[in-house]
Amino acid sequence: MRIGWETMRQSALLPPAIERAFRPVHRLACLWALTGSCWGAMVTANVDRSVAPVGEPITFTLNFSGAEPEQPPEIPVVTNLQITFLGPSRQVIVSNGRISSSVSLNYAVTAREPGEYVIPALQIPVGNQVLRTDPVQLRIVRHDPRTQLAFMRLVLPNREVFVGEVFPVEVHLCLRDRVENIANVQLSPLQVESCTQLRHVRLPHRTERNEFGQFTVIPLQYSLVAARPGSLRIGPVDCSFVAEITPEGGRRDPFAGLGLGLFRSGETRPVSVSAEPQWLQVRPLPEDGVPPEFNGAVGRFTLALQAGPTNVAVGDPITVKVQIRGRGVLDALKLPEQPDWHAFKSYPPTANTEVTDPAGLEGIKTFELILVPQTAEVRELPPLRFAFFDPETRTYQRLASAPVPLQVRAGAPTPMPALAMDRTAGPAPALPTHDILGLKQQLGALAVGSTPWVQQPVFWAVHSLPVLAWICAWIWRRHADTLASDPRRQRMREARRRVRHTLVHLQKLSQTGPPEAFYAALFRLLQEQIAERLDLPASAITEAVIDERLRPAGLPDDVSNELHELFQLCNQARYAPGGLSTDLPTVRRRVEALLPQLQQLQI
Repeated sequence: MRIGWETMRQSALLPPAIERAFRPVHRLACLWALTGSCWGAMVTANVDRSVAPVGEPITFTLNFSGAEPEQPPEIPVVTNLQITFLGPSRQVIVSNGRISSSVSLNYAVTAREPGEYVIPALQIPVGNQVLRTDPVQLRIVRHDPRTQLAFMRLVLPNREVFVGEVFPVEVHLCLRDRVENIANVQLSPLQVESCTQLRHVRLPHRTERNEFGQFTVIPLQYSLVAARPGSLRIGPVDCSFVAEITPEGGRRDPFAGLGLGLFRSGETRPVSVSAEPQWLQVRPLPEDGVPPEFNGAVGRFTLALQAGPTNVAVGDPITVKVQIRGRGVLDALKLPEQPDWHAFKSYPPTANTEVTDPAGLEGIKTFELILVPQTAEVRELPPLRFAFFDPETRTYQRLASAPVPLQVRAGAPTPMPALAMDRTAGPAPALPTHDILGLKQQLGALAVGSTPWVQQPVFWAVHSLPVLAWICAWIWRRHADTLASDPRRQRMREARRRVRHTLVHLQKLSQTGPPEAFYAALFRLLQEQIAERLDLPASAITEAVIDERLRPAGLPDDVSNELHELFQLCNQARYAPGGLSTDLPTVRRRVEALLPQLQQLQI
């Protein structure tokens, strides 16, 4: 402000009287601006997390706005806490044309023992003012996976299970709220012994909060069936992925779940987590009180039966439909033997399973079988009996359907076949006019048949076409592979093709002209042919290669002299076209006589 005031005074923008009148006001404004900056200074103390395991650093930050200390303040010594200064960081904010800045002093705080700690309040001198901070509390715990960015856990039933019982095992991938998205997920199979895995399904995400923060839980449920009693080891499970992390205090991307990434400002970090194995006790089925109709079903079930028709004759089929609904290994359910159905002939049933939950633990199994009554004395279909073991109550349960009333009639009598005929009963009925013809006794004349198709040359010619096509394709493929592995041969073939094409074009130009185009094509022709012999690019061929490369390789002198003359004609056409010879057909014949001698040259 002093520089501005002196500039205004020296440039005579203000009269001396006005200058003397405003000088006290100017001094008061400067004093107010100087003291206002100190009055607006403030400091805050915070940490990136208040709960952390032993040995992991916590970032302790002092944020200054409006002022800055000359030296980083010393943090008081706290028992079992190691505090190290990391360095400052600055931030400039422009808002509504105003510029403000803040300074952050960062410290790393590491605890040696678990417990409750307090970083005391600090008194920091800044200019003529002393700024004070609030105390910061920390909680240090022993190493716990829940303090990490992500962790996994196995969730097993909270009770013992029985052999043959289906039970769920959940694998939870827990992500801290800083994780916006994960990619390249690699999950190992669930390791389990003496157990059958029915299926696994991914359940909906949910949010979980504990003492270490808020987590997103991604559950994966497995349906298992124990095959033998004893201690069952389940796990471990390993998982690795790439996590997109929001920095502490940063804004979370509201479109992260959609994959748009409009406001992404975090970082990506590879993460590997694992769930430790756990043990589950498997008990055998009790041997006492086993019902006679029990055939291994374990779970909780209900029974329903339908039969029809109920008004039949002996030997007519009755369709019986049995539905077993409940929770258990539905695919392993079978209908037990029914001793009460001895008056019926039964046929093997057909089964259909319908799962009603994503994990495959609950559903309906429908059996459909055919029963045929063997006597008219049947009055009802006896109840169907079914038994299962309930692992919740640890007892065997018996089910029975209601009897189905039936009306069974005697079957119609079957006529007996006539084994003998009474000849006195009357004349025999007349035989039908058109009866089955008898066997032909005489073969008649033999007809000469045509040659079988398999013996005709056309047959073999047609069927040999695929073989010939395959052989031709194989030869072409071998030829293509040979060319692909020999770059020089490819260049030679391409150069010869260009020479032939240019030679045809040269013949046309020798008849129609103009001479400049003729000699330009001649120059390209000579370049291509010599480059093909020397295995060089065509653009690298000049008249100098005749004496440098071709003569030492054995090119005759007369051929070399002829090449020199042709090159000189091309140079004359390029640089001095006025005195150019127009006897183009003669030049073309000279070139055609020269090319075979160049092509026979071995280098």
